[in-house]
Amino acid sequence: MLPPALRKAMAQVVLASLVLLLIGLLSVWSGQAWLAPSLASAAFIQILTPETPSARAWPMVAGQACGIAGGYAGVYGALAIAAPVCAPLPSPPQPRT
Repeated sequence: MLPPALRKAMAQVVLASLVLLLIGLLSVWSGQAWLAPSLASAAFIQILTPETPSARAWPMVAGQACGIAGGYAGVYGALAIAAPVCAPLPSPPQPRT
C-alpha cells in the first residue's frame, strides 16, 4: 500500500496531465493553439496547490486576461499585425550537374 502523501502526489500529476491533454486535444480538434505556457502553469497551480490564494478563480482569470491584453498590445504596438506569422521556407538547393 502506498503512503497517502505519495498517492495524493500521483493523483495530482495524473490530473494535471489529463487537463493539459484535454486542452491539447481541443487545440488539435479546432486547429487553433489553445495551450499557452501561462495556461499550463495556471492549471498546475490549481491542481497542485488548490488551497493557496493564487489558485482562486479571480486571480487566474484576471492574470490570463492581462496576458492576452498585453500580447495584443505588443503586437499592435509593434505594428506587426500585418506581418506574416512565419517566414517562407527557402527552396532546397539544387544538385550540381
